[in-house]
Amino acid sequence: MRGISAAVLVLAVLSGGCATTLSKEQQATAKTLDYGGPLTIDYKQAIKDYFNAQLKDPYSARYEFENTPGRLVYKPGLWEGGGKYTRILYSGYYATVLVNAKNSFGAYIGAVRYGFLFKNNEIIRVFSQADSGAFYYPDADKNVLS
Repeated sequence: MRGISAAVLVLAVLSGGCATTLSKEQQATAKTLDYGGPLTIDYKQAIKDYFNAQLKDPYSARYEFENTPGRLVYKPGLWEGGGKYTRILYSGYYATVLVNAKNSFGAYIGAVRYGFLFKNNEIIRVFSQADSGAFYYPDADKNVLS
């Protein structure tokens, strides 16, 4: 039992140090990436349509949109095949939403934050709170890295 506990502790410590960030070179490149054209669709409706196909009771869903879509560069985290040396970058327009919907028992589960990356008016990636990559906002003064 001690061996298992020690292994779990070591894994937790090691994975905690695996934060993904964009290098200075990648941050400079972010200004020149193809983000697709600005959104011309109703992005809120596109997000609701996505959840209509995902939720058990989509009609119970309550949405709270947190921002107007802005440019974003995303670098996948270690668990997604990314990491320090990856060259993979996703770019597009990013919007976040809090979604609260009912579960199978008819109770609301509490608001969960999701992020949607759009490119050329299509959803190309959906993020949950568990994603571990680096988020870089080229138009912002301060950037938030997760």
